[in-house]
Amino acid sequence: MEKNLNASEMGNLWTTYISNSTSICLIRFYLQHVEDGDIKMLLDHALHNSEKSLTDTKRFFEEINFPNPIGFSDSDVNLKAPRLFSDKFMLFNMLRLSEYAMIILGSALSTSKDRGVRDFYSELLALNITLFNEACDLSFKKGIHVSPPSIPIPENVKLFNKETILETVLGERRTMSAIEIREIVFNLTGMIHGEAILTGFSQSAQSKEIREFLLRGKEICTKQINVLQMLLKEDDLPSMPTLETEVTESKESPFSDRLMMTLTVFLIQLAFARYGIAISQCARNDITANLARLTAEIATFLKDGSDIMIEKKWLEQPPTAINREAAVKH
Repeated sequence: MEKNLNASEMGNLWTTYISNSTSICLIRFYLQHVEDGDIKMLLDHALHNSEKSLTDTKRFFEEINFPNPIGFSDSDVNLKAPRLFSDKFMLFNMLRLSEYAMIILGSALSTSKDRGVRDFYSELLALNITLFNEACDLSFKKGIHVSPPSIPIPENVKLFNKETILETVLGERRTMSAIEIREIVFNLTGMIHGEAILTGFSQSAQSKEIREFLLRGKEICTKQINVLQMLLKEDDLPSMPTLETEVTESKESPFSDRLMMTLTVFLIQLAFARYGIAISQCARNDITANLARLTAEIATFLKDGSDIMIEKKWLEQPPTAINREAAVKH
């Protein structure tokens, strides 16, 4: 009997294929240069997960006669290129990507109805949780894990009133809640990740147009890091270290411009989504105003990146609904 998948399942599998074909290229290059044995084991584990995910996704496509997306392959990675990132950044990158994957895979599982697809995403989510925990433990072991700041345990239960939830009657800001700190730190960590990876990409991209776009992205990340760090500093909370020093001086590109643009757009999309969640979770007026402004800035950057990819015929289109109006006109 022919398997039928709904739109959500098709979209989830399509996204899984693209993201894992990207990850495989990234990790294979890392493995050419990693020196730390523990980080190498983590990368081997991550590569195994991505290759298994890609193989299983192809199996679903075959069952419904769905054409495999173009994705990325050996032609998009130059394994002979010099090292671009330090071992420390490789570990940080795996930790960050596994965090994102838990969000994406959880969404894929919850929006899929076919039992086979749900079993597939349940297994992937379990594998990724294991990978995340390994990366997190390894970060502590290597002394490079940066945790959110600590705050005191409350002495009693407190309730917000109309003034304190937004700001005090005197116009003085209340200190951040634990939830607001969580959202600021998560988004700040994402910008620190983006700044480092775009530093490497912008100095090694082949096309001048792509280099300039990626450099603009790096500068946006730096600017937004400063805004988010300032929000922490205003409440006497510690800032977080950046990672530009974990990028080498190499200008030889290890990845195709298409792959670097695809990964950049993916990271922008995630930042856009996470800012939206943060705005919904934060109550202080100045925090939501800052987050809204930062969201608008990356929205413009995302559109410009998508326009470049469309112009260069790099942006693959996910499966779409039938255009009934066009069908009638035909």
